[in-house]
Amino acid sequence: MKMGDSLEKVRETKNHNNQNSRIMETINIKAYTNNTVQIEALKAFMKALKIKFELTNDKPYNPEFVEKINKSKKQIAEGKFTEVKVDDLKAFIDSL
Repeated sequence: MKMGDSLEKVRETKNHNNQNSRIMETINIKAYTNNTVQIEALKAFMKALKIKFELTNDKPYNPEFVEKINKSKKQIAEGKFTEVKVDDLKAFIDSL
């Protein structure tokens, strides 16, 4: 073994160690599956690559509901709201 050979071996080992000591990074992936077979295939794929994962079933808010909330926020920002004191709350509700 020559001096250059051993130095190259050290570089290879160092590069290999750096690849294995990477910090875990989290990414979000949305998969629109048609059935449980596809879900199981994705899970098997992740396991085969030794990737830790977790499944979530996030359901987005109803778009009509989100629009109502956004409209209300805009009205508040524009000062278009009614302020009611706690003592007057019952009378205010009855007046509606």
